[in-house]
Amino acid sequence: MGVKKIAVTGAKWTGVSKLVNTGLQLGQLAILGRILGTTDFGLMAMVMVVIGFAEAYIDMGVSNALIQKQKATKRQLSTLYWINILSGLVLFIIFNISSPLIVSFYGEEQLSGLIFLASFIFLITPFGQQFYVLIQKQLRFKLLAKIDTFSLIIGVGTSIVLATSGYGVYSLVWGHIINVFLKTLLASIVGFKEFPPSLEFSFSEVKEFLKFGFYQMGEKTTNYFSKNIDYILIGKYFGPEILGAYTIAFQLIIVPVQKINPILNRVAFPLFSKFKDNNEVLRKGYLKLMELLTFVSYPVLIFLAFFAPLVIPVFFGSGWDLTITLIPIMVIIGLLRTLGNPVGSIYLAKGRPDIGFYFNISIAFINLISFWIAAQYSVYHVAWSFSILNLFYFLAHRLIVDKLLESSWRLFILKLWKNIMIATISVTATYIFQRNLALTGFWGLGFAITIMVLIFSLIQFSLNKKFLTEIYTEYLL
Repeated sequence: MGVKKIAVTGAKWTGVSKLVNTGLQLGQLAILGRILGTTDFGLMAMVMVVIGFAEAYIDMGVSNALIQKQKATKRQLSTLYWINILSGLVLFIIFNISSPLIVSFYGEEQLSGLIFLASFIFLITPFGQQFYVLIQKQLRFKLLAKIDTFSLIIGVGTSIVLATSGYGVYSLVWGHIINVFLKTLLASIVGFKEFPPSLEFSFSEVKEFLKFGFYQMGEKTTNYFSKNIDYILIGKYFGPEILGAYTIAFQLIIVPVQKINPILNRVAFPLFSKFKDNNEVLRKGYLKLMELLTFVSYPVLIFLAFFAPLVIPVFFGSGWDLTITLIPIMVIIGLLRTLGNPVGSIYLAKGRPDIGFYFNISIAFINLISFWIAAQYSVYHVAWSFSILNLFYFLAHRLIVDKLLESSWRLFILKLWKNIMIATISVTATYIFQRNLALTGFWGLGFAITIMVLIFSLIQFSLNKKFLTEIYTEYLL
């Protein structure tokens, strides 16, 4: 099978998986938003910030090294597998020892039990993580799509059933644990059959992987910290209720970006790695990836910015006024991350994880100072600081990528301007129609979505027919 065919097939299966998963997660937010309160979501956000921060250390950063390096011996794989297991155990212990400090920092006693329960993720994940990466390396995206979707369906179902039974915030934690457990179990069933680890261990033979992983681990840690310092400070200064409202606003913006972008990024990184020395191929692939991402993401994000007062009451009910006012600010972050997210695949494919590492150290420091100052005023100041800083980070990433790929702003803009313009015009026209008719509630939202799709499709077919034909012939047929 040719490279292009592999990419298209992988994108299709990953796309179906991510589309279903995005719908499931948004559906979960909508259902649980009517059952649970903002405080429950705020407490869960506090737990997940710490969990996510620690998860960067589980595999010692070598997952991407396994893909980028292309070849690894059985002894190397076995050594890395047991290092993963040991790392998870160490994290489990550290996480629970530090639990009193986390509880004291936030001043929320309820966190103690939640942290203990969530910490079992560190004991579960390492058993299947390497297998999952090896399956991805083989470009078997159909299998990964099935694993991801099945695990998430059961996890979401668990959360909803427990929430309706009165388990409160614990329903969110249990849903996440079940999702992780099933994903690990299914990947392990395949892994132990096809890539069974032995009892071999040779630290000296994995030094190259660990060196790559050191930068990855550092990058993931600082990157996660820089992207979640707002959660930490809002939880600290404003409490779980306001953090819950902020979390929902951020999730509505970021979930589509996090799910849509990896549809192509999961396929892009292994393929980019195969052509890491060919800048012309990488440049074309990168710009095509950006074009597809803006085509899919921008209409959704801009629509949310304009129509949050319709979307939130329909899906979440009353009591989410703060979320409504925060969404237009947070959309700026989503738009910029859509354009900035794929650069990570370029850094890794080029064998330069150090760029992301040092870049994210700088971001973490700047975010910490900026958000701490903003948190002295209001949650809105934090949101605006986050949005403005993301603009500067995006510009910096663009300069680095242009240098690595021998590209330019001109090529970047020529590839993307139509999709961005069409999305903006479509949503603006829809907003004017909606405002004049003054429709509200479910029917108002349904009308807005229908009009938006019609206008967007009409303009795309009029001004961007070549691009649509290319999508149909190369990606859908």
